[in-house]
Amino acid sequence: MQVVWKICDSFCNKKCSISYYSRLFKGESIVRYTCAFPLTLFQIIYFADDKLSVGLMTRQKLVKLHDDGDIGDQEIRNFYKAVREFYSTASSYALKNLPISGEVLQNAQFAHFNNRLNSNFTQVLYFVSKVCYYSKKFKSILMYHFPSLFCLCLFRYPSLLQFTSASDVNFLEDEFLQYQLLDKSNIPENVWQKALVVDDETNQHHRMDIVWTHLSQMRNPDESLMFDNLSKVAILVLTLPHSNAEEERLFSMITKNKTKFRPSLKLDGTLSSILTIKCAGVEPCHSYDPPVEVLETAKQATMKYNCLHKN
Repeated sequence: MQVVWKICDSFCNKKCSISYYSRLFKGESIVRYTCAFPLTLFQIIYFADDKLSVGLMTRQKLVKLHDDGDIGDQEIRNFYKAVREFYSTASSYALKNLPISGEVLQNAQFAHFNNRLNSNFTQVLYFVSKVCYYSKKFKSILMYHFPSLFCLCLFRYPSLLQFTSASDVNFLEDEFLQYQLLDKSNIPENVWQKALVVDDETNQHHRMDIVWTHLSQMRNPDESLMFDNLSKVAILVLTLPHSNAEEERLFSMITKNKTKFRPSLKLDGTLSSILTIKCAGVEPCHSYDPPVEVLETAKQATMKYNCLHKN
């Protein structure tokens, strides 16, 4: 499996270590070396300094500093050398520590529209059925001697994917085959434009959650949903967290708000409200101008609280 294919497909075209390599190395060099992790400096043909991706503003700043005489040619060469070392170290670290060969990532490839023809239905089943990975003998014992237990063990997420029988899996397979036969032109151009994310001047990708939102609304000639079941599985895959950074950030926010000077803040009360406002707010609290309705409601709540606790 080629390096580009392996990494990009594993992360469903999300930003990952391949973006560092694409900034640093020529594409044909990355493709030539398959499964050689980490890629060494001696194996790779580097981009020249003027082709190395450092961002437009950074490059303009370098040119200005050089023209003004603040830095010389040697300082510029040292800068690009440091950039290469950063990209190489970051890429090697990511490839070493990320679970690129994990079952979840390998089976999640079907959710990317560009990978549909190279995917298979077993990847979908991985997120739906648990029994399909059991041996035939074990499944037979469950089915004939413990039918209730068999139904309980059949599906991974019975509350999210409300499949009630094995026949539902057959309908799911039909939808998957229909999904594979789709052409990119079957999805309107405005959907692709809405899903487009431009990382920088050389890298861009499409958000598959927007694409699958459209696919979940597509209908057959009889007005039935074309991908009713498959879209649920795909959206479930796309909502799997790829990092715990948000949770760690929230824990840090809790420790900053619930201090030893404010130990009585309740998680299901005031503290929860504070965290909700801080997580949802896109501007500093001092610049927030609450609507009149909010102010009136707050005053009424304050008056009610004071009346109940005046004694």
